[in-house]
Amino acid sequence: MVLIDHDFDDRIHDEIYVVPISTKFREPLSPHHVLVHDRRGYDPRTGLSEPCVAKCDCIKLMPKRKIVRRFGYLADEILERIEAAIDRLDDPGDP
Repeated sequence: MVLIDHDFDDRIHDEIYVVPISTKFREPLSPHHVLVHDRRGYDPRTGLSEPCVAKCDCIKLMPKRKIVRRFGYLADEILERIEAAIDRLDDPGDP
């Protein structure tokens, strides 16, 4: 999961928005899917070891208590692509 809420430490809200990451995807990718790891093999920065995508069309609201640990970080470029894919959900005419 990719946390997409900048206020994770906000004590008022018990839930946070997340984008699921999946190893199950088809190419060419949907405009709402973002490749976050493109090869087999462990990446210590991301914590990922299989090719996978962020499925931005499957955003979920999750209780913060279910988030138990951090596996890694995504590069700013990937986070920007995730944000753009989410923005496209609001404007279906923009591929």
